[in-house]
Amino acid sequence: MKLRMSLLLVALLLLLPAAACRAESPLAEKPLAEIMDALYERATAEYGFAPTWNLELIDIPITPDKNDWYFGTEIEYVEALASEYIMMPPAYSVCLVRVQPGDDAAAIAETLRASADPYKWVCTSAGAVAVEYSGDLVLLVMAEPENTEALRQAFTELFN
Repeated sequence: MKLRMSLLLVALLLLLPAAACRAESPLAEKPLAEIMDALYERATAEYGFAPTWNLELIDIPITPDKNDWYFGTEIEYVEALASEYIMMPPAYSVCLVRVQPGDDAAAIAETLRASADPYKWVCTSAGAVAVEYSGDLVLLVMAEPENTEALRQAFTELFN
């Protein structure tokens, strides 16, 4: 019995450093605006992201009173940021959400996937919706399919 307990203790001690050294992106703790910039840089360089009609993108902090517009539902978060065109002819929205410590990012991602409304714009709709998460970050993209996929791939590469 002592041998079994000793072996179990040794096994647990061997696993502890592996769990502590879990690879996490150095971007994970950065402000959302810096993460958004890195996301666009990677999507453009690696996956062919191209802004529609060469319109300028701006970052917009998302406050709880705007949850319905951006997410289609109420969620709890530490902070959230949207990136959209200054002028809104195309249906386009990229949202980064930092969830509350201890909250289940996977569950929040599923909530966003179920509630995101690609038809929220008047007279137009986003061609695709993507939702990804890593650690305490959740990404929601509604845009043309090729840009949605470029941003989804960039997020996955940066954080997984």
